[in-house]
Amino acid sequence: MQEPIYIDEKGRTWHKYSVEFTHELDDQIFGFEIWAIDWADALERVEFIKSNARLAYQVLGEISA
Repeated sequence: MQEPIYIDEKGRTWHKYSVEFTHELDDQIFGFEIWAIDWADALERVEFIKSNARLAYQVLGEISA
């Protein structure tokens, strides 16, 4: 298995992190993934998401790469 990484145009290596949260009404655990430079960057991004997230739209389909 190979770690998913992305190297951007500035040469920075991005790593994929899993974010999980528990829904307070029914205790179900949900999650999504984010890209970050390192663990500290991922924590900062999660804090930003917690204070700035909004629902954008429903995904109606996906195209496989």
